[in-house]
Amino acid sequence: MPELNLYNKYRPKSLSDLIGQETIKNQIRQIFTQNKLLQSFIFYGLHGTGKTSVARIFSKAWNCPKFKELGDVCNECESCKLIDQNRTTDIYEIDAASNSGVENIRDVIHNTQYVALNLKKKVYIIDEAHNLSNSAWNALLKTIEEPSGHVIFLFLTTNIQKIPDTIISRCHKYNFNYLSKEDLITLINKVCKAEAKEISPDANERLANLAEGSARECLSLLEQVFLNSPDTIEVSDIEQVFSLSSRKDTLHLASLIISGTLEESLKYLENLNQLNKNLFNYFSELLSLFLDIFIYKETSNDRLMRRFSANEVQDLLNFPVLDGSNILYESLRKYSPSTWRFEWAQLLLFKLYELIAGKEPIPQEVKKVESKPVVEAPKEIREIKIITPSSPKKENRQFELKIPKIPISEDLEKKIFYSFKNASKRRSKENEVLYQKLIDGDKLDSEFKELFKRINKKVSLYSTPRTVLVAFDEDEDVTKFYDFLKKEEIQETLTSAFLREYFWIALTSERFKHYFDLSKTKKEEEYLDHLIFDTSKRSALYKDIVKILESE
Repeated sequence: MPELNLYNKYRPKSLSDLIGQETIKNQIRQIFTQNKLLQSFIFYGLHGTGKTSVARIFSKAWNCPKFKELGDVCNECESCKLIDQNRTTDIYEIDAASNSGVENIRDVIHNTQYVALNLKKKVYIIDEAHNLSNSAWNALLKTIEEPSGHVIFLFLTTNIQKIPDTIISRCHKYNFNYLSKEDLITLINKVCKAEAKEISPDANERLANLAEGSARECLSLLEQVFLNSPDTIEVSDIEQVFSLSSRKDTLHLASLIISGTLEESLKYLENLNQLNKNLFNYFSELLSLFLDIFIYKETSNDRLMRRFSANEVQDLLNFPVLDGSNILYESLRKYSPSTWRFEWAQLLLFKLYELIAGKEPIPQEVKKVESKPVVEAPKEIREIKIITPSSPKKENRQFELKIPKIPISEDLEKKIFYSFKNASKRRSKENEVLYQKLIDGDKLDSEFKELFKRINKKVSLYSTPRTVLVAFDEDEDVTKFYDFLKKEEIQETLTSAFLREYFWIALTSERFKHYFDLSKTKKEEEYLDHLIFDTSKRSALYKDIVKILESE
């Protein structure tokens, strides 16, 4: 007779055998300790987390005479043996995926009228219960409301949202959570020991991560490794069997992308394709790397990193990993096996390079400014005014600045205009949420918080990928805002709260509206023909904004 697969071979027979789900085990024990007659239950959660195993153990618990004494099934009494050996008609397991109609449920309801033949309780285990039709649920409703004393219903589902509220409200609900990595490692060690196999700690951890919280998936993966590996299992065996990217491969791919060497990256991708590697897995590992980098950058706590170490990512910290992670996540989410995998991988690579290419080189003089932790305090304010059609022609126009004179020409206005043109609604909304969270919290200096609250709510935080523009109703608040930016702790708080380092630009509401209107009404080629600088007002803000915007 063929040997059972690992998942069925090592399926738990008692609560003590069950890995994880400690809360549910305690709740089951309490039902019998307190002599509660509860008759309808919903077990819901991810595939492979123990719902069916617990349902079978629960069936034995209702019929095992020693459960109350032991706090677990004995697996030795006649009732336990009948259930384990599937020799009783009092335990019904129904697959709702193939028996979803009302006629199937009417047969069940009719059967509940008869008392158990071999056991004390008749237990109905309905798997994939969310597949039952509405008519079937309606037929069950009265039976669930007023069940016979000898009947127990267990509904198992991976999608509780599809079960009618009228049913949910009448059942006790047990949520089967993802198994922790530690639980899965314990399970792997237990099975390997029983199968006379050795597995290295790194390989064990790698396999546990691949299982993603599912015991069934974990044992299925382990069985594949057993079939293809010797008695000692190393992490390289797992990577070979499942065409996974090694840590070294992932770091190499990331370094090629971050260095901007597109040609080398394409050659590397082509080589992986020729070796028939799973490119989806390679980019999945790249996403794990980016997330580890982001966690380390934001927390400086390498213990929170799941896959890579702090030493391994030191040379990759300057990459915009959050934007890169979003690109990877969206592409991986939309991937399907029918996709042209190599072309999909190439396109994903191009998107990441586009992200790198978007970081224009910063002029040397601006780098010197950015070496300072803050922006200089404003000293003068100059205004921009729209001139009539009789204004000087473009070739005769010039921008005259007081000391210090900056030969910026039309560049400042053009860059501000581009900032409005390229503002992201999604990013702006995200930053508005983070802004409100910061205001509601206690991380800000009280005086700066009061100033921050005075940001014009009508325009709120107008955000581009690298810049946040804010508006104040009073000139004085603009000046105060830049004074606060001189403080390193303020800049650090803003960077932490908004999840990246932005260039903050404060304008009066009047100037903000002026720029905004121009961005909506003027084309880029028309824009400069309608602007000229007026130096009659005092401000050093102009100089500061120039330096900031030139760095974009």
